Amino acid sequence: MGPDISYLNSTLGKISNLLALELKNIIDFRNGIFWIIVDAVYGLIALWVSMSAVIIFRLDEKYSRFFLFRLIDWLADFMMPILGSLCFIPFVPICLDIFVCDHSIGDNFTDSFLSYDCYYFCWKDEHLIYAILSFFALLCYEPLAVFCRPLWQELQPMLHVKSSPYFLMVKTVIQVLLIAMNKTVRRAQDITHRILFIFVMIFYVVFLLKFKPYNYPRFNLWQNLSLIGVVWLAILSTIALGVKVNSIILTILLFIGWLIIVLYGLYIQKKKYPSLLFRKKHHDITSLFKFAFTFGKHSHKALNKIIPSSNSLERQDKN
Repeated sequence: MGPDISYLNSTLGKISNLLALELKNIIDFRNGIFWIIVDAVYGLIALWVSMSAVIIFRLDEKYSRFFLFRLIDWLADFMMPILGSLCFIPFVPICLDIFVCDHSIGDNFTDSFLSYDCYYFCWKDEHLIYAILSFFALLCYEPLAVFCRPLWQELQPMLHVKSSPYFLMVKTVIQVLLIAMNKTVRRAQDITHRILFIFVMIFYVVFLLKFKPYNYPRFNLWQNLSLIGVVWLAILSTIALGVKVNSIILTILLFIGWLIIVLYGLYIQKKKYPSLLFRKKHHDITSLFKFAFTFGKHSHKALNKIIPSSNSLERQDKN
């Protein structure tokens, strides 16, 4: 989705592909592997659509007597954020890959062939079926992802750190825009894609700074700083592509920049954003062990640490 950073550092490029779930850069799509992955994505999207329909129309509550609906309700708690949010990046590009037919052996429209499988001629026979399936998969998956992302967090009673639905919608639009740029601009002009990527990410950071999507300030802080780190990485990788600079120097600059961002974040967090997470106070285990194994020798002191004295309880009752 982002620019290729292997020009900067090959190891970082591999790690980036792994974290971003860039399947085409991780898995060899040749020898039929591409079609296996496409079929798997279609199946998971069908599962996602079915699961979303059950949750949206609350069929799990209406038909709770049936095991299938109870199972879907249980699966939805942890599968919806995985399939709808985490897998959004790999699912959409793989569906779009069906339409990447930029090579041809003739002048006719149907003389073009698929980039990931040169044996498949585009817009006819089996490829046409896959193109139709991809179209409907995207048509169902993307709107449901936008709708169900905020819906899922509202269904979690124990989830207290939540994001704004407006932010989730903008995030989806940004993701789709970056995916489209990756499939079009990057294939034509890599340097243009990198520059556009940097501008889009800067716009995204400014948007997040203004709207503060999370109801927990620390989340807002670290999300903004992480995106600034991504922008810094994109800038250095663009320099590595366009200018002949030692990659070791750029890698050192990258880590220095990241270190400055982390230190700044820790400083701001300590100064402005105290932790608001509630931690339940537990019993003093040390005192319990002392009381248990000293056979009452230090029982009075140990008990005072664990159980409030009667006098203190009486004072509380009087108050």
